[in-house]
Parts: sequence; structure tokens; C-alpha cells
Amino acid sequence: MPVNSPAIKNAIPDVTIIGAGIVGLWCGLLAVKAGLRPLIIDSVGVGAGASGGVIGALMPHQPSMWSPKKQLQLQGLISLPNEIAELESQTGQSAHYARVGRILPIWTELERRKHEAWEIGAQTHWPSNFSWTLNQAFKETTWIDPLSAPLGFAFDSLAARLNPRAICLLLAKAIENKADFLFGVGVDVIESDRSILLNDANRISTSNVLVTTGIKSFELLEPIVGRKTGTGVKGQSALLRPKSSFDASKLPVIFADGLYIIAHDNGLIAVGSTSENEWQSANTTDNQLDGLLQRAETICPLLRGADVIERWAGIRPKHESRDPVVAEVTQNSGIIVATGGFKISFAIAHLMAREAIGYLTGSPGEFREMLAGNWHRKPK
Repeated sequence: MPVNSPAIKNAIPDVTIIGAGIVGLWCGLLAVKAGLRPLIIDSVGVGAGASGGVIGALMPHQPSMWSPKKQLQLQGLISLPNEIAELESQTGQSAHYARVGRILPIWTELERRKHEAWEIGAQTHWPSNFSWTLNQAFKETTWIDPLSAPLGFAFDSLAARLNPRAICLLLAKAIENKADFLFGVGVDVIESDRSILLNDANRISTSNVLVTTGIKSFELLEPIVGRKTGTGVKGQSALLRPKSSFDASKLPVIFADGLYIIAHDNGLIAVGSTSENEWQSANTTDNQLDGLLQRAETICPLLRGADVIERWAGIRPKHESRDPVVAEVTQNSGIIVATGGFKISFAIAHLMAREAIGYLTGSPGEFREMLAGNWHRKPK
């Protein structure tokens, strides 16, 4: 993992990236590829916020009522494996990525009719080598209890999973000698002239600023924009070690009415996550996670009697438009925000970074209109 640089190579960094989560690290990588030397600031370190969770689900939206946002996510899911493979070859580290698909138990006729529409939607909008299919048989009864799906299963072959912490460390490793890092220091204020006041009273002048620090992005930009443009959603999840071993490569992601169950290569199973708009404490778990774990045991026999290794909670950023955002904060300001991916950030962070760095290199970007169009949307 990178440590604080003893000295910043450039007295005025080409670009200062605030936040060392999944979006900020991808921005750092693409900045380096563009010939820039970024400075990455984080109050804690690599993947310390919402990016440091345990789930790692890479799941497509339902393929109906198609939209630019769904196209963005589709392109992200399709292109991500090659991006990861290149990084793994370069660094010798692994993101523990696998396209294992997703199995969805069906409880009601209404759900079945929805899946029928999604099956047609996948045929229309997805590449032909990916599908959403009904009436799937699944023999691994220790992974999913047949009684949890009275009307059978649907299977989505596009879904995948990775280890969130591993991909963050992989990205940091890839740029450790080509970027500067300043950890353990937070940002108090971003001035309109792009100077940054740190919470240790020091100030940094920089050529450009990328704000990628999740929910805190909205707070940092409020003085410039004049209002908060987003909020957060709390998620709780857990890692469990089952009593019996398993082959994670043969186990699809389970998704059942908001519940994720994901088998990882390290012998652990992730269970999550809640979506809470109100909370007492951002980083502590409570009985809502207990409820998820009880549901998970009912659906997944392998989890019965498993040991809970870690309980995790954090706040995911959500822009007021409910869409991910990459935009210049004000015209010609040199301050770019990239945040708000909420649950789909890991699937699209590399594309968000491409758009963000495009502001610095003059590239218009394929998804700029979609990602920037809602930045100044006024609240209803």
C-alpha cells in the first residue's frame, strides 16, 4: 500500500484527487496514463470509506425501460474484466474477480411476469453471449435452498463479483511510484481558485481538483454550489466463515429481494446489505444486520452455523438525481466532481474516471451528457 510521499514531486500538482476510494483510485490511474502526476489525499487511506466494504457485487440493472444509465453500467460490466486483467498482470496482485452470474429465487406470479419481461429485455439490449433466463435448475442445494424459490429461479449470466478491498489495493499498487499520496489528513475547504485548505491548517495550490470522496463530496462543494447536492445511504453487511468448504467459482451471486449472498475466493461469504436513509451512527451495525443474517441462513444452508468474521457499516453517496455524477462544478473552474454511484460504483468507476480525466485532457467522453446533465438539477 502506498504511504505518504516524503515530498510532493510537483510543487503545484497537475491534479489533486480528494478521496482514495474506488473512483478516486481509478482517476489516479487514468491521470497517470494521461501523463499527469496526481496527488491523492485521503483522511484515512486506501478504500477506507464506502469502498472498503465486503460485498463486491457487480450486478446489472433489470434490462427493461432502457436508459443511458443502464447503458453506462452495461458497458462498465463488459469492459471491467479486461481492465482488471491488465492491472493484475502489471502488479502481480489479484482483485479476485469472477463472472459467476446471479441466481434470483422467485416467490410470486407477479415476480415471474417481471422476469419474463427482463428475459426479453436482455435479448434486446445485452450482447448475445449474456442472458437473463427463467426456469433454471440449480443442483447446489447447500448454496441455495430449493424451498426459498417456490416458483423456481431466474439466472443472469452478466453478473460478477470481486473483492472491494483487493481492487482498491490493486489500483494503489499500480500507481504507487507514479503518484503522490497524502494520507491521514482531511480537506476542510476547496476554494474557488482551486486552493485546498487541509484540516492541519496547511494549504495546497493545484492545477485541477477532482472531488471523489463519496458523501463528503457534497459537503465540500456546498460553499461553491450554494447547496448540498446529495446525501448518503447507510449499508450494513457481514463476512462469514462457514463450517464447510466450498468452491467459490461455482457459486453464483444470490440476490433475493435486496439480500446479497456472495461467495469469495478467500473462503468467506459476504452477506448484505441494508439501505438506510436515517441512522444514529454511520459506522456501527445493529439489529438490521442481524435480520439480514437470519434471512441469509434461511436461503443459504451453507451459512447455517457459520462464524461471523466481520460486521461492517458505511455510508454510500447518492446524488439528488439518484444517478452517478461526473461534472465540472462550475464552468471553467478546474474543479470536477465524480461521485454518487451508490450501489453500482465498482462496476462503473473506471468509466466515471475516464470522463473525469477527460475534462483535463479535453476529451468529450462518451457518457459526459448523461453524467453531467443532472449536476445542477434543482431539487423538487
